[in-house]
Amino acid sequence: MCTGTMAAVGLGLLALSVFFSARIARLRVYTVAEMLSLRYGDAASVISGLVMGVYTLMLAVTSTIAYASVFDVLFDVPRWVAVGVGGTIVVGYSALGGMWSITLTDMVQFVVKSLGVLVMLLSIAVVRAGGFGAVADRLPHGYRESFAVFRPSDRG
Repeated sequence: MCTGTMAAVGLGLLALSVFFSARIARLRVYTVAEMLSLRYGDAASVISGLVMGVYTLMLAVTSTIAYASVFDVLFDVPRWVAVGVGGTIVVGYSALGGMWSITLTDMVQFVVKSLGVLVMLLSIAVVRAGGFGAVADRLPHGYRESFAVFRPSDRG
């Protein structure tokens, strides 16, 4: 999931909790499928279950491809071994730690992805601008002292 999508989901959940949480609590529902079933009937609940099933399958497949690729590159093992080792680790920490371990893993992934995107975008921006020297050259004269680290020739 890209950072923009994660931010949109986060903002949507925040808006949902601020504007609709009391109303949803009065309905005494705990899942989206239950709420859809109340509003649109049992068929909506079945459709919601199918959509969530497909979504979960897609997450499982992409996650499996990701950790298998990492293990394949790091340890130079066959793909089936990488899938087996990665799957064992995921099932192990999920079974031992429960939902709390999954939540912690998701939080760590969010931080790593967010910082990774920030570092990547900053690097791309600096390169496209022509490097730190070119950025410093475009700044007004008084601002250049803060970039002395990047331009040793200016220290005189």
